[in-house]
Amino acid sequence: MQHRPDIESSYFVIMDMKYPDEMNAKDLPKSGEDQTVEYAKPAYYAVQNLTRIFDNNLISIKNFNYTVTTKKPLSVFAFQDRQTKLNIITIWFDGEIPSDSNTRTQSDFTFTNVRFEQPVYVDLRMGKVFEIPESAYSAKDNDYTFRSIPCYDSPILVADRSNTYLQK
Repeated sequence: MQHRPDIESSYFVIMDMKYPDEMNAKDLPKSGEDQTVEYAKPAYYAVQNLTRIFDNNLISIKNFNYTVTTKKPLSVFAFQDRQTKLNIITIWFDGEIPSDSNTRTQSDFTFTNVRFEQPVYVDLRMGKVFEIPESAYSAKDNDYTFRSIPCYDSPILVADRSNTYLQK
């Protein structure tokens, strides 16, 4: 499965495996003691949302430049739709092991040489798309500054609405 044009991906989704002395809980469906699926873990839905957006219509932007107000370590990557030339920016805090905390840190970003017609904020874990009000961003040529983007250790997107394929 390929969900970023330059990196092969594989999602193992059978279910957790119960061994006599331990549970291997790395898969997306939660397994019960009797080896039946109890429920889909939150990551299951996050992968579902991710795969609805990232496909071979997107190309990775090399030499992507941005500035940010937070001092926390981040992963930030940019993509462009092959047809529309509109962008998707992925962002998440990567300095610690992911936790169950959903505490978000508001951060200001400036992205250079990008293009949006209707920028939105996407929380991939929750599968929700939020409008970014015009008062929360400014654009000059192809440089966009976004104020108070809520970031945490789960990937979020700043994207053009046309690239999201998720519900509001």
